[in-house]
Amino acid sequence: MPYAGLIDWGDGVMAKVPVVCITGPSAVGKTSFSLKLAQALGALNIEVLVICCDNYYRHHWLPHPRFGFDTPAAIDSDALRTELDQVSHHAASSLRTYDMSTRDVACKPLNQSYQLVLLEGAYGPQDLLKDGSITALFYLEAPLLLRMIRRLKRDKEERGRNPIQIIQHMLMHMIPGERAFIRPLRSVSGLVVSNPHQGHHAAIALIQALMTESSAR
Repeated sequence: MPYAGLIDWGDGVMAKVPVVCITGPSAVGKTSFSLKLAQALGALNIEVLVICCDNYYRHHWLPHPRFGFDTPAAIDSDALRTELDQVSHHAASSLRTYDMSTRDVACKPLNQSYQLVLLEGAYGPQDLLKDGSITALFYLEAPLLLRMIRRLKRDKEERGRNPIQIIQHMLMHMIPGERAFIRPLRSVSGLVVSNPHQGHHAAIALIQALMTESSAR
């Protein structure tokens, strides 16, 4: 049955918007999975706001000598936590943005309605799991070779990077960062997705149950 929307608790206080995090290693398809999931949920009358952890990289942050940007330390966790708290209480008027080329931080207006937040990203969830900012965690995985091919294509086309630099980055920073910070998230995830098609169905079922529980409180 389609979800009818969040209701107040009878005293004028609205229920907190659930935050479902879509995480996993680089180039596993987190953004595509999140956008398709948001579209499918929209067809069920669940309006979704998608937020990307990549927009919370620190302003002009200097890369870590071991992990580069592939570390939770590169994310401004305080800014992400604050904005996510505002969003979950329908108190945000804008969202942070980050330019991967210039490393500049800006913001964009938030003027859409939503009943659920999909937070997607590899780095950022690590700190948020400690304080309950995330309601549920879904983990995506795919073979390393496939992800490396995707990363090569993406970084060359979208970020103008040299293929040799991309490969060096993957070997020196991406893979070590994943082993240290991303893989541990798998063991605490409520859903592990290795097949996106099947994963969408499972994710929708879990989210519908979550929304029903949230509106019943």
